[in-house]
Amino acid sequence: MPQDLILIVEDSPVDALITKKMIQLTSDSCEVKIFDSGKEAKKFVENEGPEHLPRLVLLDMNMPDLGGLDFLKEVNKSESWSGVPIVAISSHYLPGEKESCKSYGISKFLEKPLAQEEVKELFAIV
Repeated sequence: MPQDLILIVEDSPVDALITKKMIQLTSDSCEVKIFDSGKEAKKFVENEGPEHLPRLVLLDMNMPDLGGLDFLKEVNKSESWSGVPIVAISSHYLPGEKESCKSYGISKFLEKPLAQEEVKELFAIV
């Protein structure tokens, strides 16, 4: 049985590894891939094709090169992404950022550092 794919798009290696570990403690049926930029995550999904879309994306909103909002704008151009839950994660949100993200289909907003209970709750939305 193929594992569910979860993408962590996070430029902080420490935050990404902690989040990955919490996901693995919550579910052993997930394959977790970490990308340190929105560009890399987008390129991965484009190369894999629509049949390999992730079950869930955890998206840091404040990243260099292709930030969270720009990533959302890009993936929303593709109909195949319409059913993929994307959860925004950030240590702080800029004024108006949540409202902008909602218009692009963000499923939930979480603040760093994430707690294990929050990670468990994510599996209820997917």
